[in-house]
Amino acid sequence: MKVKLNKRLLRLGVACIIAAIILTAYMYSNIKKAAEPEETIKVAHFNNNLIRNTILEDKDIIMIDVPISRTPDGALRNKEAIVGKRLVADVNKGEYAFLNKVTERGEVRLDIEDMWLIGIDIKDISNFLGVQLKAGEYYGLIYPDETGEIKVRQKVKIISLIDNVGREIFSNGEGVPKTINVAVETEEELLSITKAKHLNYGTFEIIKTPIGWEIDTIENLENNEEL
Repeated sequence: MKVKLNKRLLRLGVACIIAAIILTAYMYSNIKKAAEPEETIKVAHFNNNLIRNTILEDKDIIMIDVPISRTPDGALRNKEAIVGKRLVADVNKGEYAFLNKVTERGEVRLDIEDMWLIGIDIKDISNFLGVQLKAGEYYGLIYPDETGEIKVRQKVKIISLIDNVGREIFSNGEGVPKTINVAVETEEELLSITKAKHLNYGTFEIIKTPIGWEIDTIENLENNEEL
């Protein structure tokens, strides 16, 4: 009986030693991995505060090492993808340089010099109401106010459609839009959209409006059967 008990204890001891070795190796591997710096890649950033319509030069873009886990979708891996292009919005030093911030040199631009620009993510748009969006055309933008009632309507001009890697979509079927860049006439309209986005009042809807449609009052719009 004594010999049998010792064998059992021996087997148990060997099993414990093996388990301890495996656990130690696993912990060592994880500690070593955590201690090692994360792999980085060079990503384009704006090197200066720049205003809209600036033609980007080499000195305006700097490549910065960024951990892979912190690299956003659409981040540019080389300057050549953006140098020589024209900014469509103001940018700040240190911002990631995305293609949706620029347009090709010589590309025909829409008449938006006196308008305010803002981007709306597709995920924030609940309904296109059967609309095929085209850059340069006006649409109606509908979204809730802070009370949750859908009564805010604005006339917006589609500036561009951007896919999930920051490329502009120029024709139907060329890609799936992720962001819609729109322009509005006044700063008040811009701030209203921005507030609705940031405070998450609800999703937006985009509708195609009648030719010559203008916003007068909410009451008139609610009586407009075309909408």
